[in-house]
Amino acid sequence: MLVGRFRVISKHGFVNYSTGVPFSEYLVKKVFKSGSKDSANIGWKNIAPKKSKMKSLDNSGIDRVPKLAHGLDEILFMHGFHYLQNPVSRKLKYTKFLKKLTQPEDFNYSNLTQFIPPSQDENLHFLAKEHNKKYIGSTSSMTSVMTHLYFLISMGREINTSGFSSAFDDQPSKFTRGARYPASIKVTYRDGVYSINADKTFDSGGNILSYMGRSMEKMLISEEEEYEAFIKQSLIEPTDQTEECYIYRDFENFILRSQLDCRDDRLAKRTFDLKTRAVVSVRLDLENYKEQRGYQIIKRKGLLESCEREYYDMLRSTMIKYNFQVKIGDMGGIFVAYHNTASICGFQYISAKEMDRRLFGNVITGNMTFKAILSLFNGILDEITMKYPGKDLVLSFEAGRVPNRLNLWVEVVNGMNVNDMVDLESNLKNTGTERVLPDDTLNQFSAKSVTSGDETVSETGLEEGVEEKYKVSETSVVYKYTVFTKSVLNGKEETEPFLIKSVADNWVLKWKMDCDIIEEKRVRDEYERFRNKQRTYFKRGRAGKEPGKVPSFIRILREISKRGEKMNVYN
Repeated sequence: MLVGRFRVISKHGFVNYSTGVPFSEYLVKKVFKSGSKDSANIGWKNIAPKKSKMKSLDNSGIDRVPKLAHGLDEILFMHGFHYLQNPVSRKLKYTKFLKKLTQPEDFNYSNLTQFIPPSQDENLHFLAKEHNKKYIGSTSSMTSVMTHLYFLISMGREINTSGFSSAFDDQPSKFTRGARYPASIKVTYRDGVYSINADKTFDSGGNILSYMGRSMEKMLISEEEEYEAFIKQSLIEPTDQTEECYIYRDFENFILRSQLDCRDDRLAKRTFDLKTRAVVSVRLDLENYKEQRGYQIIKRKGLLESCEREYYDMLRSTMIKYNFQVKIGDMGGIFVAYHNTASICGFQYISAKEMDRRLFGNVITGNMTFKAILSLFNGILDEITMKYPGKDLVLSFEAGRVPNRLNLWVEVVNGMNVNDMVDLESNLKNTGTERVLPDDTLNQFSAKSVTSGDETVSETGLEEGVEEKYKVSETSVVYKYTVFTKSVLNGKEETEPFLIKSVADNWVLKWKMDCDIIEEKRVRDEYERFRNKQRTYFKRGRAGKEPGKVPSFIRILREISKRGEKMNVYN
């Protein structure tokens, strides 16, 4: 509502635009003419990443972190991809024990240590109170939002594909549609501390990749007899559950928890993350993965059946989250085991420095970007918790295709306590059913570039008959904000992706967030459309079993897999 040259704003955002009635007491701000010197700086805040520091509070658990088994530790010091079994000579380089993977129905997940959401981690709460911090989170709850904040500030930066073979010259270097899955988190309040929990509203349970990931990680760090105790039909009694090892780190108002998967004391950082990565055929045809598990990595270069292809896909999809997880945990890199759900194809160690060069251009830009994103996340939470103090919230983030602009939905939960929802969702995680989002969908293959994984599917409209449509609770109040950013490097505003070449360079990230002036009903309608978009994001265009409905590229992958099975490749 406008009154003369003044815009009327409520304590918790703008007034109801249709009625002019505020939600609470008025605040009045003068509206300057667009383009004036004053208007250019209204509401902008500055972030100077060079001045930010992240420090470890408790790393006493590092000595208890397990090490790689089966002689795999040598890969940490060798470049590139390493086969489990030579595709030409058929000679195994590592133990045959790694060849055949345990299927989910045969693995006893109840013997694994259970996941604790940040809101239920008493040690995390204790550290926040002890160090007078406001927010607590874990790598799994933080990185989905951090990815969208990266898309917000990066101005469309593409991955660095230098050194790839000519087969990838015409392939896209943008992030996949799957990497841009809209992010939501649940923020719960207790005793002066806000917990950041992953939102699992649309999780229907774990898929094959999430189950395989948990059992494979156990396989990589366990000797054969120790691992056998986790097989359902095993006569070996399992030892006491190994307590998870964490590192806790302090950044501005955050206390962040990172689980430490593996260590090698010869590495400068000592610890690294374990990742399991399904081959392209399985990822793109997940519901029919058994038809795709004959697919193998049999060569170094090329668009298909190559380690180059798997690395390329990972760069465009999950690598940005992996990078943030490594940085939060102060780790040296990631150890990746590539598989087809039936057998392991090979291994690769990717250092944090290599990830930085591929994603950001160089290490300095990577480190500065990480700190800028965390500072921005901190600032956004400060703004929101100041407007809605002591409330449980659901926050949803989506950076669109317009640079330096992000949509932010704030759902103030007044009905069911968010902690109750987190309790329900943690049961999924505790049974090994954490969802792993696919990094591509079938619709992403165009006739022009069937091997690129580029997106062609429309992101509007909903698939009918998948699940019950999402409806926001009548007891919730919803607001919509827009977050704006701009980058100033050495006094000059940047309009394209840039590199920070020296620690002497001065980068300032400017940001502000405005509450959209929209009717309350319209806000709720838009929010429901957004949430339903999340609900159906990976469900459109799935490959079926009927030949006429299977995309041509998926048919090619299935033929390759059949050929591999006939050759008895993975048995």
